[in-house]
Amino acid sequence: MAHTLGMRVVAEGVETTEQRDWLVEERCDLAQGWLYARAMDAESFIATLRSQQQVVTGVRAVPGADRSSHNTAPCVSD
Repeated sequence: MAHTLGMRVVAEGVETTEQRDWLVEERCDLAQGWLYARAMDAESFIATLRSQQQVVTGVRAVPGADRSSHNTAPCVSD
């Protein structure tokens, strides 16, 4: 429904590859959670980004995602 309304879908709290795979199948646009990284202070975050710069620059855009829009909807499952 969110995509129909022109919104991007963001999943929070993704902890397992099974959750990630389900979100991909359901066309979730963005995700965050412990699967990707534990909580960290700003200095650690910057160091992590710098160490993974090639990985980050290799991320492909989600087809149909409107990068100028800040409209998002949460993606939740039972």
